[in-house]
Amino acid sequence: MPATDKIRIITWNVGGAKFLRQPEPERRDTLRDLRQEFDSLVRRYRPDIVLLQEFERYGDARAPRALLEAPRGYFCDVSIALDTESQSHPTKWSQYHVDGGWPPDTYLAHGYGILWRRDVRHCSLWDFDCDVGPRLEKEMVHIETGLYTGYRDTEPRLAVVTHFAFGADGAEVDVLIINLHLTTLKGEREGIPSRDDAGARMRLGQIDMILNGIVSRYNETMHPEYRRRSRHPPIWVIAGDFNCVPGSPEIRKMARMNFVDLNPNKGAGTKSSSFPVDKATITLDYIFAGPAYHALNRYAVEREVQSNPLPLSEVKVSDHLPLLADLPLCLPGQS
Repeated sequence: MPATDKIRIITWNVGGAKFLRQPEPERRDTLRDLRQEFDSLVRRYRPDIVLLQEFERYGDARAPRALLEAPRGYFCDVSIALDTESQSHPTKWSQYHVDGGWPPDTYLAHGYGILWRRDVRHCSLWDFDCDVGPRLEKEMVHIETGLYTGYRDTEPRLAVVTHFAFGADGAEVDVLIINLHLTTLKGEREGIPSRDDAGARMRLGQIDMILNGIVSRYNETMHPEYRRRSRHPPIWVIAGDFNCVPGSPEIRKMARMNFVDLNPNKGAGTKSSSFPVDKATITLDYIFAGPAYHALNRYAVEREVQSNPLPLSEVKVSDHLPLLADLPLCLPGQS
């Protein structure tokens, strides 16, 4: 077992899209509260990795502001999926400019964020010479649905893949992390079964891309290199806003493909119908790790994660609650 026997991960949809549509001074108050709550969250739990969805940028396109800043002791990286320069359909951005009172030439962007402790080592997906530092090498895999037409149903989506190493030199474990925010269709979970079915089929396609086009492709390609270096098979963490409920075909597929849900107890859920959260009523956010049997001891991990907390209901500045999980590095053959 490496010197680090667990990894602490937080995933959180911070609700940046709703923030961008708020008028001043309400938006200014939300920004203040969001930053205060985020700093408090990180100080309280000291996660190794934080994954953020709806992590927006805005302002001057040459030097846009970020919704959140890295607290002391952390680095931050942002990946942009959708912005006013690359996806210019007016239906989308005119709503933000009008509702939020933004000048017409304001740069607006939807993104994914990742923060990591400054002492956590990382490197390219294809390399093993990990080191610390602020420059994060990543792979941005597009899982969108084609041409963007200004509506939520066709928004571009990313799976952002990063490579971290945990443990002591000579006993490192490679942890490959995928930060995602899957598609949701207008009208889902509103009593229209055909929309629910269409959304599930779209997300199943995205999960196929992630499991087959990323995880399987990488493991098959890199297997000889891992064997040559006598390294343990990489542990994959797939986390974020899945936009689907427990028991859905999408979540069942994750389990069938030997990925373990690190938060088996989710209480009332991770998302509220109100912004900010009043009371969560539905679960859409998850942290999975695997593949079990190959990279993780499924039985040991499932036993250990029973003590992982419910969604962090004390943080109420978004319409989602943060989800925290400790991933035990229980490797196959270890009890």
